[in-house]
Amino acid sequence: DYAGPHTLVYTLVTPDRDRSFADDDHGVRYDLFPAARALANERLVAIDGYLLLRPGAPEGIAAYLAEVAPRGQEILFCPGDVSVIELASGPVRALVERCDHLLLNHGEAAALFPGRSMEEIVALLRARGTSGAVTLAEKGALLFNPGGVFHAPPARLSAPIVNTNGAGDGFAGGYMHAVARGLSLEEIARAATLCAGEALLTEGAR
Repeated sequence: DYAGPHTLVYTLVTPDRDRSFADDDHGVRYDLFPAARALANERLVAIDGYLLLRPGAPEGIAAYLAEVAPRGQEILFCPGDVSVIELASGPVRALVERCDHLLLNHGEAAALFPGRSMEEIVALLRARGTSGAVTLAEKGALLFNPGGVFHAPPARLSAPIVNTNGAGDGFAGGYMHAVARGLSLEEIARAATLCAGEALLTEGAR
């Protein structure tokens, strides 16, 4: 009953508790533009960097931002991994320039802005009018917006860390939730850090 091209994805949790992904999209290009139009009424739209590795996806995102995204809609971008920056450099850098919120980990920030300290990177992004965060692992995170900077300490955990997979996704989820509620920078930091902490205490990225 095979009706056409499908994407087959394997997600493997290996003994080191990391994840490995393997997929085959049969060379099919993603036509995101029609589906993306449904986002026109949303206040905040998040774009995950891994999507940029799909054939056709960068073009669909660029078309949405140029032709459909309404004035005032906030775009949040998470590169997802240093490998995404390396493999999709052009689309990544275009989104870094365009987005209203940028969430980076230490490695991604260093790859995008080589030779600069984290404080210099934050200052550069604030000067552009960008808000966001740079996570610093056990050192917490630098959250910022054009109005200020807040250094959030790491989450106070109630148990030992059992897993780091998904902590970045948890941080992003907490950040978006707090931004959507119009909370202060310090409150955004607390929400993001708490969500990341929950992932650290949960076995597997689930």
